[in-house]
Amino acid sequence: MRYNIDYTCHPKWFKLAKHLLKLYIKQNHNSLFLVKRSYDRIASVYEDTWSSDYWKLSDDMLDRLSPKKGMKALDLFCGTGYVTERITTRTEMSVIGVDISKNILNIAEQKGNENCEYINCEVLDYLKKQPSKSFDIVTCAWGLGYSKPFQVLKEINRVLKDHGKVGVIENTLLTLPEITWAGILSIAEKPEILDNYPQFRFPLSIYGLTIKMLFSGFYIQESWDGRITYYEQSGKEVIQRLRNTSVVAGYEYAINKRFREEFFQRMATILHHRYRQEQGIPINHRYIGLIGIK
Repeated sequence: MRYNIDYTCHPKWFKLAKHLLKLYIKQNHNSLFLVKRSYDRIASVYEDTWSSDYWKLSDDMLDRLSPKKGMKALDLFCGTGYVTERITTRTEMSVIGVDISKNILNIAEQKGNENCEYINCEVLDYLKKQPSKSFDIVTCAWGLGYSKPFQVLKEINRVLKDHGKVGVIENTLLTLPEITWAGILSIAEKPEILDNYPQFRFPLSIYGLTIKMLFSGFYIQESWDGRITYYEQSGKEVIQRLRNTSVVAGYEYAINKRFREEFFQRMATILHHRYRQEQGIPINHRYIGLIGIK
């Protein structure tokens, strides 16, 4: 199976819709399993790409959350532990970090911060086992959309003490629109290469997350959003960079492994010919943040 060598897209929308319906009913693997595989694969290079920008945005969320000395904190979707460690310096307390990827947590543990306790578990499963009113603050940085946001937020509300706070920083569903559209077009040309139906629950905008927070029992202290644009000089460079980050987490394993490299090559071609500008190919990262009080 080969794509056309030119950059003109020939999507088969009806065939794609039919194939997606079939996969949705069949559901070989849930999206969380696919995400875990991606994070396990990229663990060793996770902090090498765009990390400084993500860290700055996470620090901004923590500044707004304002953890105080002596507060008991829980960091969900902790990844390699950046937010977890930053909270320990502010609270001067031991902080629990939870993530589904064991390989990612191995990187966090290698940093040797004795005030961080890392637990390998799916976030929602972990929350359900915790007693009510047991934490002063909870953070969710860059992972809520991979889980079940409404259920996670309800459980966070339950485990928070009265007047406790939650801080969330997250991608929107419309982040990286060029990448998303190139991926959709690549799949639409050859729908049969899609093996699994990825279901992610990133909010469409700040309003979607706000509504979920309100219905979970939170008062909204503040919310914000923003965008960062990166540029790469070729579609190949874009794909290489994305595959070393969490951006395509779960996405790559939705593609049949026999056609995965061919699929990404096709994405690179579409990106280069559709979006190349004088500065390069834009990668628009859209994010949202919110502080909620119980």
